[in-house]
Amino acid sequence: NIREVVAAGADVLVAGSAVFNTADYAATITALRENAANTTA
Repeated sequence: NIREVVAAGADVLVAGSAVFNTADYAATITALRENAANTTA
């Protein structure tokens, strides 16, 4: 989903439960950043 949102032109993303409902916040944030960075708008 993050790739679709970034591809649609979003440059600010809010990820609350996507981060806080995981055991490893840092790994989740890293994965989200990598997915967003590997997407072209």
